[in-house]
Amino acid sequence: MTKNFAEKIKARLTVEVTYCSATGKSYRDAIPIHFEEFEGYGTIGTPHLYSIAESLKKIEQNVGHLASGFRHLRVDTYTNDDRRREEEEWEEHHRAMAQGEPKDAPAP
Repeated sequence: MTKNFAEKIKARLTVEVTYCSATGKSYRDAIPIHFEEFEGYGTIGTPHLYSIAESLKKIEQNVGHLASGFRHLRVDTYTNDDRRREEEEWEEHHRAMAQGEPKDAPAP
């Protein structure tokens, strides 16, 4: 990206843009871009390539930890008994509601 910087900074591009207004009128414009105008400016924030590289590094570390067993996934497991009990609680709740007895809904 920094190779041949002097040549790249002198590059002049023209972007052809076509668009329509809210009334449907079509427009066509040529917008010149002169990179020389930006010479000497710094960057605001983190450069995109650096940010992407850092994100990939974090992903690689997390996957490495999971694959090696260094870190474990936090998993909530439910047995058939848990599911059956939860279903019974919901049925009881719905029966009570149908009979007009206000009762708190069971926790999920």
